[in-house]
Order: sequence, then structure tokens, then C-alpha cells
Amino acid sequence: MKKDGGPALLGVELQGGVFRITSQLSLRDYFAAAALTGLSAYPGGLKEGSGPKAHATVAYDYADAMLAKRDK
Repeated sequence: MKKDGGPALLGVELQGGVFRITSQLSLRDYFAAAALTGLSAYPGGLKEGSGPKAHATVAYDYADAMLAKRDK
């Protein structure tokens, strides 16, 4: 399993007067989302017609590189 960098954003909900974590987004997912946003905004960033699976792969490749750099 790949390192995910731990939680980046947490979803919380008030349940019976107590806040509980309902979901979390890993730092890897957050980095991948940011990379995909940037790649999508740059016309030459992703090859047209390569499809969402290829785009997701590239975004997670960037996320993994960012996590690896962060660990150094």
C-alpha cells in the first residue's frame, strides 16, 4: 500500500453534543486533486482524448512524487 501522508482534511459532524470524524481526505488524495486541477488548467498538461483513467494516473504520480519529496 502506498503512503498516503496521513489526513489532510477531516469531515466532522455534531452527534449528540460530540463532534465525530465522519470522513477524511488523505494528503495523497489532496495532492492528486491539486495536481489534476493544475494539469487540467494548462492546455498542454494532459493529452486530449487520453481519458479520465489516464488523467487520474498522472495526478497520483504527481501526488506520490510530492509525498516522496516531502519525506526527504
